[in-house]
Amino acid sequence: MNGFNNGAVLAPPNGGSLLEYTNRASWNPFNKTLMILGGAHTSSSTGCNETRFVKYTESTNTWTSTLPNPCPNFDNAFGGGIGHAYNHNAIDSSRGDFYHRQYASGKVMVFTHATQTWSQIPPIPRAFQVAGALEYFPNRNSLVFLDGEHGVWEFDLDSNTWTQRASTGNGGFTPQLTGLGPYHNLSQYSSLCQCVLLGGGGGSQALYKFGSNGSITRMANTPFDLEIPQSSAGTAWGSVMTVDPASGLILAWNSNGTGYEFNPVANTYRTTGLKAPFTPTTAGGIFNVVAAPVADHGVVIFVVSGSSSKVFLYKHSTN
Repeated sequence: MNGFNNGAVLAPPNGGSLLEYTNRASWNPFNKTLMILGGAHTSSSTGCNETRFVKYTESTNTWTSTLPNPCPNFDNAFGGGIGHAYNHNAIDSSRGDFYHRQYASGKVMVFTHATQTWSQIPPIPRAFQVAGALEYFPNRNSLVFLDGEHGVWEFDLDSNTWTQRASTGNGGFTPQLTGLGPYHNLSQYSSLCQCVLLGGGGGSQALYKFGSNGSITRMANTPFDLEIPQSSAGTAWGSVMTVDPASGLILAWNSNGTGYEFNPVANTYRTTGLKAPFTPTTAGGIFNVVAAPVADHGVVIFVVSGSSSKVFLYKHSTN
């Protein structure tokens, strides 16, 4: 690939990687580009200089860091940078618009595909924890945001308004989703169930299904920790979670690299028997792997940064 340069395109000026604690990349089906927005761990204190918005363009097989940086428009909390992008990136697959929620803030920015410019949508009414999960819900033309402490919120892209759909750890709204952790929550849309899966955080294995009719249902607990992978005292936990764009099956690899397949309709899990060619938890507890389903080709793309940066394509088999 042109311009990848062993991952140099992913490296901010002062070192590190924009993939640090960034769990998701986004594929734009309109111009066939992969977009990654993130920042080195240090950007939480050094601000915009360590934030990058890069893309891979399929037609030219080229990586560039020329996409405009939204960081000057961010709030000043934690230095104004991204710090960690977590699970805060989502793409509207019907328009190609890319959304990012700033960590520790209710601010949500949109990179509009038609104009290639950033603007702000109304902020999430209550979003206090650092790391939640943002996802686009095509069946409802909405954004869904999970905060493991302060609830589930939905943004209707037609009416341009946020509505609370559930409470989580702090309660105060019915229904209340229990068992979720307050940090590193994950979310994923599946075409198989036409639903958004919401869960995890802080090593939790709790998972909920937000259906296209607006109902929220508790699912079977996952056999792996639902959390952006990290490590402490030599013990690794967490998982990489994505979706097979061909079948809609949820795919995950735990911190040992063991692969799982989840059917959100049957509510069942199975191990795939395929180890990941990357380690979901890296040295020092910094997570440097992002995943994005690519519906155009029925594959998932994984980008890994670190001492040996690589790009992998994964084709899932349901056998």
